[in-house]
Amino acid sequence: MTQTHYDLVILGSGSTAFAAALRVQELSKTAVMTEERTTGGTCVNRGCLPSKNLIEAANIIHEARYPRYPGLTPAEIRLDFRRLIEQKDEIIHGYRTKKYESLTGGQFTVEKGHAEFVDDRSVQVDGKRITGEKILIATGSRPVVPSIGGLRDVHYLTSDLLTNDDEPIELRELPRSLIILGAGYIALELGQMFHRFGANVTIVKRSEQLLAHGYEPEVGEAIREAFESEGIQIIAGAVTRWVRQDGMAVTVNVETGGQTRELRTEKLLVATGRRPNSDNIAIEKAGVELGKEGQVRVDEFLRTNVPHIFAGGDVIGVDWRIPLDVARERIGSIAPRAIQGNLDPVALLAPRPELERQVRDVLTRAGGRPGHIFNLGHGVLPETPVEALQAVVEWVHGG
Repeated sequence: MTQTHYDLVILGSGSTAFAAALRVQELSKTAVMTEERTTGGTCVNRGCLPSKNLIEAANIIHEARYPRYPGLTPAEIRLDFRRLIEQKDEIIHGYRTKKYESLTGGQFTVEKGHAEFVDDRSVQVDGKRITGEKILIATGSRPVVPSIGGLRDVHYLTSDLLTNDDEPIELRELPRSLIILGAGYIALELGQMFHRFGANVTIVKRSEQLLAHGYEPEVGEAIREAFESEGIQIIAGAVTRWVRQDGMAVTVNVETGGQTRELRTEKLLVATGRRPNSDNIAIEKAGVELGKEGQVRVDEFLRTNVPHIFAGGDVIGVDWRIPLDVARERIGSIAPRAIQGNLDPVALLAPRPELERQVRDVLTRAGGRPGHIFNLGHGVLPETPVEALQAVVEWVHGG
């Protein structure tokens, strides 16, 4: 009989989802993840891994062209962009198989298909109903598509262009020219990468500075100087009025300094931010509250307003997020029975002060006997509650 009830139901199959599922398995509980795209989520398939692979390739080309040491002769490396994309896909497939897909099939599985809440205890995955004692929302985020006249009728790209050959939207040919709308870190790293590959890149941004949000002004100015020295054109303080498909090219109408101008490009990349994937899972049926940007609202323990429903990762926005690769490695590699059921798996993703508070609560309930709770996998049991607190917090948060 096919199992339909689990200790933990997880919406998503990215880093946060796998970290929680592995901890549930170590506690001899059952879990199921849901995924409508490719197992592994954004980071491994179309985010961190593919972008850093291609950015490094572009950096090799750039350093060969502009060597840093006197006595080195500049060299031009011949680029086969299609083959470069193929090797990126091969790396992604291998990593995903080893680090993600090979781990399923034990105490946790992956249900493929679109998941939506039926109520606060169950979800439906392409018609199949699944229930759980607890639910974790880890659906990640997606590129924001701004309201620009004509954009729906244009063949534009988003950061999903980095996805692999499992999805047809992958970019496999290097464009001769590229206009990028946006000036956040995704726009900048992709812009420099494509420029170093040989594309003529123009960055169009509404603000006057690069990295206008969350960074010191000096950072954006330094990056601007570096980009312009490489030949990347930056149009600041610009409002994109409309875009139009002109055959194989795209025309972009921008207004800056009270003047309008039309720019033509082979490809248009929209990189104006990301938004939480909370609007297409019928979350209202579970009674879970959202913030004004669509982020799932959580407390310091990643618990939503519904006590048995948690959320983690990009879907909760930036307020409580820690680097997911760090969380995955630290939580995923912890020795079995490190915390013997006394902490919720997702609580390990909470910020340090909240984790400390929960560990203290566990120690209090155990009568101050840490040796009965913690075993960090080295045969060493903390002697005192203070040592236990320090051990687990320093292990999870790196000191």
